[in-house]
Amino acid sequence: MSSLAPRGIWLSCLLLFKSCLHSTIVLSLKIQFSTLLHCVPYPSCTVCPGIGGTHSPVYSAKYILLRYCTASPIPAFQKRRKQRRYGTGQRFRDDRIGIDQRPAVVASRQRFGDWEGDTVQGKPGTGGILTLVERKSRYLVAAKLESKKAEHLSKRGIKAFGPIPRRMRQTLTLDNGSEFANFKKLEKKTRLTVYFADPYAAWQRGANENSNGLLRQYFPKGYDFRNADDDDIAEAVRRLNHRPRKCLSYRTPHEVFWPMARGALAI
Repeated sequence: MSSLAPRGIWLSCLLLFKSCLHSTIVLSLKIQFSTLLHCVPYPSCTVCPGIGGTHSPVYSAKYILLRYCTASPIPAFQKRRKQRRYGTGQRFRDDRIGIDQRPAVVASRQRFGDWEGDTVQGKPGTGGILTLVERKSRYLVAAKLESKKAEHLSKRGIKAFGPIPRRMRQTLTLDNGSEFANFKKLEKKTRLTVYFADPYAAWQRGANENSNGLLRQYFPKGYDFRNADDDDIAEAVRRLNHRPRKCLSYRTPHEVFWPMARGALAI
């Protein structure tokens, strides 16, 4: 077996691999390939003559041997997509404003009209929900999404803010998802000032994260949103906005938000 020439290695391997997975012939091949891999790639090499200064065929042969002659064969070669780190690449815009530039009054919750935005995703390819939460009252506004495309989301967001008085629309804090790439259109139509939270800092949008968790009681993870229409989502939002909250002294978000909003309408 030691006389097996490298030039005929392909045919020999294909004939032997299917019939002798763990035989002594395979072990002999492994030993020979191991010797070849450590061989100096020069024409003067006496162990692997005729390769012409390159060992690429030997490496390929070893790959075939490992693939077909081990108890746990390695998978077929596939080009791996390079994973993009969260918060990098085209999902960011140069003209976005970071949360560090947001007015301090927003963090204190001393006024109405400061919102947080995010999405609730369901089963892949079935859509989701755009969620918008007013920070002081925890009032929730939501809209069904057919896709995560930025243009579609901005249109749904503009429509969702339609019934909200202008005085109750001051700022909007979003995460860095690519679905919010069209935020300038949303900003222009709603007259909100949009800020972006830091990457990996969900706590900077705590009210929104909490509301998303409550909404998951009606639409759990993996939910197929093709089975839900606008009325289903509106009913879930209505129930949450009429649920008493300890942080609101056991008042509901609806009771806290709309008296101030109606006062804003009268101004």
